[in-house]
Amino acid sequence: MNVASPGHSTLFTGSIAAAVIALSVCARADVIQLVGGGRVVGTIPEKQSRSTLTVQLEGGGRLTLDRDRVASISSESPAVREYRKRAPTAPDTVESQWALAVWCQQRKLKDEYRRHLNRVIELDPQHAEARALLGYQQHAGRWLTREQLMSARGMVRHDGDYRTRQEVAILERLKQRKETDAAWRSRLARWRRNLFHRDPERSAEAAQGFAELKDPAAGPELAKLLLGERDADAKRVLVAVAAQVRSGATVRALSRLALNDADEETRFVCLEHLARNQTPGLAEPFVRALKSKDNAMVNRAGAALRELGPRTAVAALVDALVTKHTFVPTLTAAGEQTYTFSGSGAGGGGFSFGDNRPKPVKKDVRNPQVLSALVAITSENFGYNEARWQAWLAELAEDSRVDLRRDL
Repeated sequence: MNVASPGHSTLFTGSIAAAVIALSVCARADVIQLVGGGRVVGTIPEKQSRSTLTVQLEGGGRLTLDRDRVASISSESPAVREYRKRAPTAPDTVESQWALAVWCQQRKLKDEYRRHLNRVIELDPQHAEARALLGYQQHAGRWLTREQLMSARGMVRHDGDYRTRQEVAILERLKQRKETDAAWRSRLARWRRNLFHRDPERSAEAAQGFAELKDPAAGPELAKLLLGERDADAKRVLVAVAAQVRSGATVRALSRLALNDADEETRFVCLEHLARNQTPGLAEPFVRALKSKDNAMVNRAGAALRELGPRTAVAALVDALVTKHTFVPTLTAAGEQTYTFSGSGAGGGGFSFGDNRPKPVKKDVRNPQVLSALVAITSENFGYNEARWQAWLAELAEDSRVDLRRDL
């Protein structure tokens, strides 16, 4: 067995000691916060008593504390330990505080880094580098933080970003609207589930809720519920509710059903409600429908406008007296040729015919419901003579201009 010489033993022991010292410098320290204030910094050995806490102090020696005196225990990095030694000895000058700030930045001590940058600008308010690192910018000869600069520009912080006060107001309204919609969506869904429930109390509660509903804020969600309804009995209830809730969303939903619902009675009831509760812009969807490629839709729109009676729709009605539609000719058993409306534009509808098949043809179609609306609204009747109607409109416009000049 080889035995080390005394010299080697001393050297070996010294190396171990140096390694232990190096490890102790690099190791994280334990920070014990005491009840009532104060703290102890050192290393907590693994073996401890349940009633006391023993701490190996940084400067040497041991301290034993009662457990009930300990508020909390945390660890402290070597960089923080080194900082606690450097900071008290750093001169309170611009150069020293700047150097200490750079040292903290290199060791990722963010709070300490900003603390010394702030001390730099306290000592030298015009220190441009420290100001820039702290987020200051020059504005009108003054150093301003980002918050101050945004405020000077009329901006406020909202959800982690800067916006104008007008934008914030809009976003807050949208947020409130989403919350309101969500609340109404839940309530309406519950009423709909219980509307025909076998439990009389739940059914009565739902019916009463719908009957008393008049809040326009419920309009958007009520419109969605109505348009998605497939049960005929429930749809009749929702149509009546939509009629009593005055909102743009419910008006649009009723207009859509008045034009498109497959049930004629539902279309008529929706139209009755719309005619009874006149609102600005009510005729617009029906005027647009006058240009439909579907001839039946054109006449539905004409019938609706007759009930609504808006004089602003007269010109559009005149244009829709006779409309051009695409039909597919077919032969009957007797060899007679008939035409089936294709519901699409020329060459549209996906038809693909061979040489022996009939091809779609365009035909002018008179629209009796459109004429009926014109007669009801204007008290005039020029039949399907579009030119005569156009001349009458021109005369009416001229008379209006003459009257206007006379008023002046």
